Amino acid sequence: MSDLHKFKNPVDPIMPNTAIKDSLGRSWIKAPTEGPFQWQIDDLFHVWFHRKERPQEDEIIIFGDVQYKVENVYNQGNEKRCPVQMIRII
Repeated sequence: MSDLHKFKNPVDPIMPNTAIKDSLGRSWIKAPTEGPFQWQIDDLFHVWFHRKERPQEDEIIIFGDVQYKVENVYNQGNEKRCPVQMIRII
């Protein structure tokens, strides 16, 4: 069992209106740097998705002219939201 199972899901269950949709219909925001949903990880995003569209490591995510590569997916069980660490590639 990973250490993540010791904690509640750190992503707010209410998706903000400012979330950006990707080509698979998932909604993304840059993770907060303050408040109850913050983590001390660079390039951390919060994502909301349907079960079949869970982000995968090494997947390329495109937001307009900017591309990111998924490094780590911090997903717990069957949750439909999770934090994702990415690296900007373009």
